[in-house]
Amino acid sequence: MVQSIVTIAIFFFINFGLWEILVSNGISQEWASFIVYAVLFILVILIWHKNLTKDWNRLREDVKSWKKFFCNLLIWIVTSFALAYLFQFLVSKNFITTNTENMGKVASSIPPILSCIMMTIFGPVIEEITFRQSMIGFVPKHRKVFLIVMMIISVIIFDCIHLYRWQEFFYYLPLSIALTTFYVKYNKNIYSSIFMHSLLNLPGAILLIIGVI
Repeated sequence: MVQSIVTIAIFFFINFGLWEILVSNGISQEWASFIVYAVLFILVILIWHKNLTKDWNRLREDVKSWKKFFCNLLIWIVTSFALAYLFQFLVSKNFITTNTENMGKVASSIPPILSCIMMTIFGPVIEEITFRQSMIGFVPKHRKVFLIVMMIISVIIFDCIHLYRWQEFFYYLPLSIALTTFYVKYNKNIYSSIFMHSLLNLPGAILLIIGVI
């Protein structure tokens, strides 16, 4: 619980407080975003390094077939993406979210490789440890009602931190549900949702690098 509370507090304090300080001191918004995520990445690794080691060893024991694991992962990703784009189009008639547009601005201001690292490594590790591990990981298996409540809270907060317009809630909702459910499905192993999150962000990172976005 202490790790969880500290992680959540650090996430919001640094993600917003440090960003404001950096920008007010003349650093561009794009570089400020990268620095914030680099700092958060280091801090969450320091806080959770023992758990990360245990979860990696546990995943290696639990996953009998990596091929089956990643095939299952891809099915979840394709399904959640399809629902996300469907909801986004039905609500706003637009497939591009404001968050995606902002990442395009970041990629045009800092080296593309750093944008890719931010999207596929920093972001997934930080956000999964904050919104999955810290909000759900401490809940015992037998407390099913409490687990469901914390899953719903995780889904809603994760969804909301990515929003710039209310319509985008419906784009991130399937993705958030998929990440949360996949995490719980694999015995609350943080690497399961980190892998999914990273692969969800990978197409966007590739498009940023080649200049499509």
